[in-house]
Amino acid sequence: MTSVRIPENTLAAAQSYFKAELADRFETDELVALSRIVFEKIDAKGPRLQESDLVKIVHIIKRLKQNEPLQYILQEAYFFNEPFKVSQAVLIPRPETEELVEWILSLSPATLSAAAQILDIGTGSGCIAITLQQKWPITTVSGLDVSAEALAIAQYNAVQKQVQVQWIQHDFFTYQPGMQFDVLVSNPPYIAQAESQTMAANVLNFEPYLALFVSDQQPLVFYQGIAEFGWHHLKPGGHVFVELNPLFAHQVLAAFTAKGYQDVELKLDLSGNYRFLHARR
Repeated sequence: MTSVRIPENTLAAAQSYFKAELADRFETDELVALSRIVFEKIDAKGPRLQESDLVKIVHIIKRLKQNEPLQYILQEAYFFNEPFKVSQAVLIPRPETEELVEWILSLSPATLSAAAQILDIGTGSGCIAITLQQKWPITTVSGLDVSAEALAIAQYNAVQKQVQVQWIQHDFFTYQPGMQFDVLVSNPPYIAQAESQTMAANVLNFEPYLALFVSDQQPLVFYQGIAEFGWHHLKPGGHVFVELNPLFAHQVLAAFTAKGYQDVELKLDLSGNYRFLHARR
């Protein structure tokens, strides 16, 4: 079947076919980027492709037409320019989350001792926890998630990166660590269910619902939980960094301020939306 659809079996013909089949679904720049990623991943040798390569290309096109994100198809996404394994058990790392990690890394290293403890709440693929451990190897980083499937992905990524992270499977709302942390970080579920009506199918149909959505009645439930948790489990002067929904940014700020945190501040993402919050215990 594939030899009929791409009769020449050449790299150029396959690339043309890929773009033609998806031209009505993606903007030109995005399609060019998708094509580059796919053909780099296939890593075809020589000007002519093997039948197995053509089968892969047709299969990828079929799944893209069903709105499946390319990262899930290839089981790989990039964070801080490094590949991380992903599956539908975890969110696809976003550029905004890189901005959150960059903000954390802007802390003066002098404020973190060799015994500094960092907890990533809702770690998913582990991209935040692993990156922080890579950048700050003197610290101890833990990643918490309720999902065993997500933690299996996170653990795989840590092994691939050759970093040691403590993985904890537990419901955050009942987690009692018996210790105090220097930094809490989280990109928790923050999309209200009502917003789902305007969201793209590639997110709604494939990314994990529990990692995305909160109820319309309690859109701040995770931030209130993190504020309460940090009040009991952050060292004096410890930091909280969270990614948030711009629609609720000022409500989140008010929740941390009311709890008694100091230096509570919002930060814009590169698109000009209030996307992040920092507070100090």
